[in-house]
Amino acid sequence: MGTIREMNKVAIGRVVLTNREHIVALEPLEKGLVGTLLRYPYEVQSEEEYFDEIQDVKVTKDTLMARWPGSLPSPDGFLKNSKPRCAKAPSAP
Repeated sequence: MGTIREMNKVAIGRVVLTNREHIVALEPLEKGLVGTLLRYPYEVQSEEEYFDEIQDVKVTKDTLMARWPGSLPSPDGFLKNSKPRCAKAPSAP
């Protein structure tokens, strides 16, 4: 019997999260596994029902600048003014 990677399969399992048992699919990814939580049809909400209360809004640069003045970086100076955020690792003795 081979691994799920060799068999090109997905493993199905059970996991308990917040006092409730869930069904998960486990699939290989590089050197590890990825778990995807599977839902029963009654747990899935339609996107129309979920997003119907969200208004369509067009956001412009002027709108952002009026709301948060000075918070948007200039694309021209962004890379020139950036500094490294991590120090060089110490060398081995």
